Amino acid sequence: MDRRRFLAGATTAALTTAGCLDGGASEDPTASPTTSDAPTRLVATSFEVTDVDCGDGAASHEADTGDGRVVVDGVVGGADACHTAELVGADYDRAADTLKITVAAVRGDGDDNRACAGCLVDIEYVATFAFENGEPGSVTVRARGAT
Repeated sequence: MDRRRFLAGATTAALTTAGCLDGGASEDPTASPTTSDAPTRLVATSFEVTDVDCGDGAASHEADTGDGRVVVDGVVGGADACHTAELVGADYDRAADTLKITVAAVRGDGDDNRACAGCLVDIEYVATFAFENGEPGSVTVRARGAT
C-alpha cells in the first residue's frame, strides 16, 4: 500500500514540474544570433621615399603591424642616383590574410638629360597601409631593383 501512495505522489510531482524544466523559447533580446566580425580590409595607402644614397643596392625591409596599420620601412636598389622608388602594387588577400606589396626602383621623372652619380644606390622608403577591422596576419614585400 505504501508503495502505491509513493508512486502516485512521485508521478504527480513529475507531471507538475515537467513544464518548468523545458528550455523553451527565450524572449530575451540577447538571445538573438550574433553576427561575425566584419572582415579586415585595406582602406588607405601612403608611400614616401626618404633617402637615396650610394650603397650596395641590396633590398631589405621590416614590417610593423598594430593599431589597424602596417608600416614597412625598406630599401630597394637602384642602378644610379637618378633612380627613385614607387609602390607599384598593394593587395590584401582576405582568404590568405596577407598584405602583398611590390616596390620598384624606377628612373625619376625628367632625369633623362641629367648627369647622375654612377654608383649603385640604396633607395629608402616608408610605406603605410591603413586597415579597417584589424590587420593582416602576414606581410609579403617584393622589391624590384634596377641594376
